[in-house]
Formats: sequence, C-alpha cells, structure tokens
Amino acid sequence: MVADGPGTPALDPVAAARAAGVDGGGLLLGWLVDRRPWIDSLGDRRALTYQPANALAEAARTGRVSYLPVRLASIPALLAGPLAPAVAVVTGVARGAGFAFADCVGYADSAARRAGAVVVQVADGPDLGGPAIEGPVAAVVDGGERALPPPDREGTPLDRRIAEAAAALVPEGATVQYGLGRLPEAVVRSLSVPVAVVSGLVTDALAHLADAGLLVGTAL
Repeated sequence: MVADGPGTPALDPVAAARAAGVDGGGLLLGWLVDRRPWIDSLGDRRALTYQPANALAEAARTGRVSYLPVRLASIPALLAGPLAPAVAVVTGVARGAGFAFADCVGYADSAARRAGAVVVQVADGPDLGGPAIEGPVAAVVDGGERALPPPDREGTPLDRRIAEAAAALVPEGATVQYGLGRLPEAVVRSLSVPVAVVSGLVTDALAHLADAGLLVGTAL
C-alpha cells in the first residue's frame, strides 16, 4: 500500500517492499497528485487504484494500473480485511523517537496500523501536527518530498457559467463539501449566500469565501 494524496512517497514501493522482505503481490494506490518516476516503471506488477486520474491517468489509460470500483469511505474496511497490506509505504516527519504523518494522512494511518511492516520516507520540514505513525516500522528512508503547491486552477469562461448555475442552487445556510479542480473552486467562488464548509480538502477558494463574509463558523 502506498500512501496517497499530496506528498506521496517518492521511493519505489516495489523496491521498498522487497527490502522489507516482501517480494510479490500487488500494489494498492489511491489519489496520486504528484508525478513519481516509479509510476512509469511498474512493469507487470498488478496495481489497483480507486482514483485512476491525476498522476495515474496515463498509467490507467495504458492498463498499467487498474480501476478498483470502491468508495473512498470503504477503504479502511478493506484494509482491515481483503486488502490488508503486507507493507505500507508512507511519508512522515520526525517526532521525538518516532514519526508523524506529514502533509496528508488519508487512509495511510489505517494501513500503517494494519500492515505487517511500515516503510517511512522522511521529509524535511516542520511537524504540522499530523497523527503519529503507528505500526511496525521496518525501514526509514530519507528523501521524502513535501506536498507541492497546487497548480493554477483559473476557471475558463465555461467553468464560470457552470459554476454560477450550480451556485444559484445552494440555499443560505447549506453545508458545502468540495475538492480540487477548476470547476469545484469556481462554484465556491460563485456562492453569494452564507454557507458552512465541511470538507477534508480545501483550497484558496475557502479563503475567498471567508474574505467575502460568507463562511459560517469554522471550516472543518
């Protein structure tokens, strides 16, 4: 299992698993934002992902990564059952005598607790207060990369027209959840009524909402 989200481990997970004593089996991948060289060198290694887009889009199109049709909310249960990982490869930062997750946690904490072995790639930079990495740490490797700044997502005229139509459907006091992408951000920027935000992933559009006096309470 490879931790997903921004700041994905940069080391080759197949080599990391082999160094931890596991040779064979498939890879469970998730939402990978950052390009990693190992994505292009998977060979015939079976790899599954619930999000065949972003950095995995080309690998999915060419059949090197297969789509796993499950909801994100189902991943922890799968990690506790049929997809229990032999090795979890995660990115972390030093904390005391141990390690903590860096910029993104996702399902990696569930995987680390259930894995037979955990490989931590350590990234430079501050401890942002993520949960401690629990599990049998078998190897610690330097060279981890922090999450890169998100790319420019300036909406197109069509994005803005769609966003305005969608924002007009949002009633005052509604709770909004949104993710990355030009269109979701354009919708949030087009809101004209106060809303609450409960979203595990937020962007600068949230700051725009707050600056406009339209954010109700604290975003979660």
